[in-house]
Amino acid sequence: MLMVSHGFLGLEGAMPNRNPNPEPADYGDPFELTIRSEAIREANDCRAKSPAAITARIADIDAELDATAAELNGDPAATAEGQATAAKIVLLDARRRGAVEALEEAQASPASGPVHWSPLHDGESAEQRALNRRASLSNYISASIADRAPKGAEAELSASYQLPETHTPWSALAPRSEPLAADAPTTLPGTGTETREDPYVSRVFAGSVVEFLGVDRRMIPFGELSVPVVSSGVNPAILAKGGDKDAEALTVTFAKLEPHRLGANFLWRIEDAMRSPNLEDALRVDLSQAIAEATSARVLNGDGTAPDISGLFHLLADPGTAAANVLDFPLTVALASGAVDGKHAQNIAQVAVLVGTKTYEKAASVFQANGTASGADYLAEMSMGIRASSLITAPASNVQQGIAYRAGVMGGNAVLGVWEGLQFIRDPYSKASSGELRLTANFLFDFALTRADAYKQIDAKLA
Repeated sequence: MLMVSHGFLGLEGAMPNRNPNPEPADYGDPFELTIRSEAIREANDCRAKSPAAITARIADIDAELDATAAELNGDPAATAEGQATAAKIVLLDARRRGAVEALEEAQASPASGPVHWSPLHDGESAEQRALNRRASLSNYISASIADRAPKGAEAELSASYQLPETHTPWSALAPRSEPLAADAPTTLPGTGTETREDPYVSRVFAGSVVEFLGVDRRMIPFGELSVPVVSSGVNPAILAKGGDKDAEALTVTFAKLEPHRLGANFLWRIEDAMRSPNLEDALRVDLSQAIAEATSARVLNGDGTAPDISGLFHLLADPGTAAANVLDFPLTVALASGAVDGKHAQNIAQVAVLVGTKTYEKAASVFQANGTASGADYLAEMSMGIRASSLITAPASNVQQGIAYRAGVMGGNAVLGVWEGLQFIRDPYSKASSGELRLTANFLFDFALTRADAYKQIDAKLA
């Protein structure tokens, strides 16, 4: 196998007569844009995966890089085929860099998994990380069931976050960094014959759209969060000789995040926790993903009517006149290109598109010509990414809404505030005859759109 060093081109072993690190401009500005798009798209795709899955993806890219480099003979500039192969290696290397970036982010997080609920203000101390490894979500729930304060590591962890005894830290919900399924089946004790427990088959959720839309997370220990936003300021102007210009005030507004409550009810049987050693990991994944989905749904669709929050579709300006023409290839591209404003997004590679499932289905079925990429594939390659979400409401009169995120200026566009601590409230009476106990998990959050021009509401006519 040809070993390839994965620098910018990754061609050191295959192209001895060329500079191994040429500038992207060797391929022209459009190709440079494609390289950046590949890296961004791969990073976004990998951020939804576990570290193990990202590592496997990097290995696949490495194998493809080695195989592609082996196809080169001599100087790739000598033939059109050689140039195409060299360009393919550049794009593969860009994908690898995007995957590595996502892996480094996942490994830097205190808890690896599809959803991370970790403090963003001061980070975790070494003591808190040690307590997180020892603490158990099941023990927190068992304490709530018994109507008592948690003990041991759980009590210490809550105290480290300065939480009341009735609250569970978000870090206790984060999926463990170890694989969720044991390598070997686990034996359930206390049964008449040996029973082997297979890995849990988890529920499937729509997932979080918060990260895809560039929403900043803020963990709030208590009180309310005020986010200062500079809304207007100095406007330079050409002046005549000796001319003067009136001073202008810097205008600062404050977006205030106030707690809104989301609750989730579920039934708990203590005997199941005792019989199933893998229930802890399954519960962590299920509850954390359920919370992520519910939060994302409100960030998108909250109508601002108390007690609901105001979500993006409520806050953004409606497109006005509904799309008149059925979505085709040019109109699919326009979902992203139409959001380029030269300020918050300077090219299509700085625009991410979130659409409903029916819009994505239509975008994946339109083509510029036979044998070419579909509209959805084109946006996946050239834009910051396109994603379908089942959280977007179904089409009305064959028109479905979506959101284009202008990511040219990262950070500060929108804020999701989550108050530290999840509270379990026990109800031992409603299902007492069934031997079950009802638990309600309450948590507090709010959303603020701090830079509305970073987003654009879009629509697509589907028939």
